[in-house]
Amino acid sequence: MTDLHFTIKEEDQPTHPKVLCDSKTGTCSIEGLSFMENSRKFYQPILDWIYNYVKSNDTPFKLFIKISYLNSSTSKIFFDLFTTLKDFEMQGKIITAEWHFAYYDEEIEEDIDDMISESGFDILKLPYSK
Repeated sequence: MTDLHFTIKEEDQPTHPKVLCDSKTGTCSIEGLSFMENSRKFYQPILDWIYNYVKSNDTPFKLFIKISYLNSSTSKIFFDLFTTLKDFEMQGKIITAEWHFAYYDEEIEEDIDDMISESGFDILKLPYSK
């Protein structure tokens, strides 16, 4: 399986996060802002990579998220992702997710709580100070 790496210069696309999916380590990291016009188009290759990686590997998978702002279409995509990861988890796959967020950002924390509640997938919330 090939790695997936989107490095977008912030000055070129400040609405898009930086993404690195690494098949050697079984990790995917998504970091930055996410409020692009067509979230589905941006995230579909990432969702496909994660789905294919988890489905075809028996090794643990770890997702790191450090999104400091997301729009409603990105929230929907993340909800779909966490629901899929929960389905894989119920099939015996080992999956962990961490969401790093600013300790004072109550809105992001509420979004994370909603995703946990609605998807049934545990996300480790890790507040940080700047």
